[in-house]
Amino acid sequence: MTSSSIGNACEDPAVATVRVALPGDAEAVSRVHVLSWQAAYAGLLPADFLAALSVERRLQWWSQELVEPHIPESRTYVLDIAGAVAGFANLGPGRADEDRQTPEQWELYAIYLLPEHWGAGNGRLLLETALGSIPRTVRDVSLWVMEPNARARAFYERHGFHWDGTRREHELGGQPVIAVRYLGAVPM
Repeated sequence: MTSSSIGNACEDPAVATVRVALPGDAEAVSRVHVLSWQAAYAGLLPADFLAALSVERRLQWWSQELVEPHIPESRTYVLDIAGAVAGFANLGPGRADEDRQTPEQWELYAIYLLPEHWGAGNGRLLLETALGSIPRTVRDVSLWVMEPNARARAFYERHGFHWDGTRREHELGGQPVIAVRYLGAVPM
């Protein structure tokens, strides 16, 4: 796959397009990651934890991930609006779920947009493009979302994902958090 645009809303270059992330996108992806967490998880995670999130710390991780992914088959896409990265999606083979370790089962690790781009169809474009890139041998995709994150859950449900009844608890920001697993079919 090349770095050219692989999904766009229309022919206007100021409109959102989705392309494969490049190593030079690491800082912009890190910024989106931090700012979107701070907005999406406000009220769900401790304010001091969110305020302490750092683009510099994320940059270390994303600089490596976009050159040599931790999971070799994984892929990262960016949402580009008028030449600026406004979101990203990262997906690949299932990681941590013992019951989802076959090659036919993938996971959406992350999808985030800058808050000013929420609600305009950009998330749909990013999600559909990322899912459309999955190998045809993959039959379904899982993702984890914080249980009280109603906005994210509604987004996934609108796009064909459903909660499969699986829950797990972990800690974020010094507090217990319940995450729920969603499953979705791969588009044909």
